[in-house]
Amino acid sequence: MTSILKVATIQKTNGSAPTLADLSISHAGSIIQTVSATSSTGVTVGGGSNGTWTNVNPTIDITPKFASSKILIIHSGSMMSYAQGQSIQMRLIRGNSSIAHYGRMYTDLPNSDWQSWAMTWPYMDSPNTTSSTGYGCQIWMEQSTGELRHNTTVSNTVTATMIAMEIKQ
Repeated sequence: MTSILKVATIQKTNGSAPTLADLSISHAGSIIQTVSATSSTGVTVGGGSNGTWTNVNPTIDITPKFASSKILIIHSGSMMSYAQGQSIQMRLIRGNSSIAHYGRMYTDLPNSDWQSWAMTWPYMDSPNTTSSTGYGCQIWMEQSTGELRHNTTVSNTVTATMIAMEIKQ
């Protein structure tokens, strides 16, 4: 036997609207909010820019509802490099500060051919704030020759995505 409960309005005994906490929906581990952004804007870093961190798209802003919340950031995109023995890196930033490195990748194809990486990169952050918090990514190349591309193939741009989820603690 199944039962169906239909109501037009739920009110607390004092007549006010209940909050998520009143309804026990906002418990530890709950996803409080999700924000996402996409970008089809490619970024190319060429020779001569070695050692310089370059911003890439998309970026995202989230305003946590609780200072104790964790923010799960997921970045999905691609990178290509054209230079034999090239060392490249990607990092996640909050505001203007680096909070995580994707790691160092090396191009190892002979004859300085294009090498590409598709990546999905999750990171759990603890910003400890209820103020608007911005996240983004930056790329870096070691050598002064060759080329590094984010969100761009040899002839086309692709779509990169960034997702931020507030998780209640």
